Amino acid sequence: MPRYINQKALLEDPNLTLDKSIINSTYPIQLALYQDGRFYYDLPNLGDGTGTWRTEGGVLVLKA
Repeated sequence: MPRYINQKALLEDPNLTLDKSIINSTYPIQLALYQDGRFYYDLPNLGDGTGTWRTEGGVLVLKA
């Protein structure tokens, strides 16, 4: 698996200080992908949540 995917399932209470995450500073969002096909996201001041991810033709597809 690619190195940006956490080699564990998404926990009930994710910890982005411990898990590998993808950060976009232009549009503040932080994502953590997990090997069970789920992800956790955090949008500062707007909230957080979970969804599912997959790759399709080299593109990362996220659904929350």
